[in-house]
Amino acid sequence: MILALQLIGDNTVMTNDLIEWLHYIVSAAMVIWLFSTLLFTRTSMKSIERKMLSEGIDIPWWDEKGWGFRISTFVSVLARGKPSKYPVLADEAILRNSRSYDRVLAKVVSISFLIFLIPGMYLAFTAKD
Repeated sequence: MILALQLIGDNTVMTNDLIEWLHYIVSAAMVIWLFSTLLFTRTSMKSIERKMLSEGIDIPWWDEKGWGFRISTFVSVLARGKPSKYPVLADEAILRNSRSYDRVLAKVVSISFLIFLIPGMYLAFTAKD
């Protein structure tokens, strides 16, 4: 009986340590995601859109006000590396005008968002603190 209580007590400590590490991971991933998204919009998107405008391809009508809805589309096209079957934007033009830097940064944005989102959802809905 005492051994069982000690094991349960150690498991609680381990669970608290795991939750603490998840907080660190989520916080770091959030900072990386925010910084990489800012860097992506300021460097990659501006460069690609400038090249697309010189080719005569305009910004889509549904994002003319600059709300940023096209950021996720740019990231998904560049991270995937191939055009979609049903493109929302000019996927071939995005891929043609992108650099390897843009593709790597898009992958960093995608991966850091998933690392931020999945443990963050776990902490939000299951962890008791």
